[in-house]
Amino acid sequence: MHTYDAVLADLHAWAPKVKTDGLILGHDYANHPVAQQMNFGVVEAVNEFVRKTDCSFLFLTLESYPTYVLAKSADSTICKDFVTRTLRNAPTAIEILNPEQLNYKQRMARFSDGHQKLFFRFG
Repeated sequence: MHTYDAVLADLHAWAPKVKTDGLILGHDYANHPVAQQMNFGVVEAVNEFVRKTDCSFLFLTLESYPTYVLAKSADSTICKDFVTRTLRNAPTAIEILNPEQLNYKQRMARFSDGHQKLFFRFG
């Protein structure tokens, strides 16, 4: 489920099972109008989880329904290596460098020819 309560419950349930140098990955970190219509609360739940735990937000893919990567310990060699390899090989991913970037918004533009485009804003 993608509601705020369900995502937050999942994160709190799974985090204790992840090794200290492990990662938590999730999908559908979206808050564009279509996600809002479907009652998505993923962005808010993940952000709250990061603010209230020792987990760090490592990076986010830039797509309509992004994947997010959290680390239990961002200082671990495994996490640093994973981020470096991923960002080198995934041009549509962005490293989250500071907490202000968690103020993330997707804006949808609709064009007269019927096309739509998402724009990403941080901070």
